Amino acid sequence: MTQVIASYCDCQINGHETQVPTETTNSKLDSQQEIIDSLESRWLQLIEKDEFKLDRMRDAESTADRLEGLLHKQWNPCAKRGYFRCFNSGECIHPLLGCDKITDCLDGSDEEPSICDESYRPGRGSCTVVLPVYQTCFPLAASEVIIRRVITKITRSSFLPQFFEGSAIDDYTFKDSMGRNVKGSIPVKFNYHFATMVSNWYMTNKQYRLRAMANFTFSRGVAYGQIYKGSRLDEVCSDHAIWKCGA
Repeated sequence: MTQVIASYCDCQINGHETQVPTETTNSKLDSQQEIIDSLESRWLQLIEKDEFKLDRMRDAESTADRLEGLLHKQWNPCAKRGYFRCFNSGECIHPLLGCDKITDCLDGSDEEPSICDESYRPGRGSCTVVLPVYQTCFPLAASEVIIRRVITKITRSSFLPQFFEGSAIDDYTFKDSMGRNVKGSIPVKFNYHFATMVSNWYMTNKQYRLRAMANFTFSRGVAYGQIYKGSRLDEVCSDHAIWKCGA
């Protein structure tokens, strides 16, 4: 049996009730908006303070390359804006204007081969990478790990000349805990973008699977970076690696 429940509302509408003036409503809304804006401003200030504290903590724990980066940004006005600083003439240019076959710096340094592609030319370009003793990328190493990287191939983008990718061979050497020399090779895939001056390297063989990120911002042919286990950036195995590249 279906039951039907009836309900009713004994409501009355008073058509003579006084309405709130529009000016009063707008004034209340403006006051509420001021409160919201004030709370948002305080929230942003707290975030800035927390970020400042975190930055100071990171700086306290950073290595020499991170400190170099901070000093670089202090004296180099281009770095504060994310621009490239012409080496000798000193003007700032947008990074997308570098290594595009058109000279924008008065001294021509934005097209200088040492920062564009000379270090990456097959048969000529090579890099030496040094990993510190405390690294864990090569678990058997009881010494510094020296990697000699030789470029074998590069491929350029026809639409973005500042970007290219390629392949290389890494020949590594180190001493194990018994003092024996250990050598080996790892095939590498990499890419480089002048606009960021960051190079990514993917080193993979049956024994190792590593990813490296190097930043070539501060000096010609020299970079500092980190190496990670796997292809993701969630497990650092060397937080301080030095690249020296040149023909």
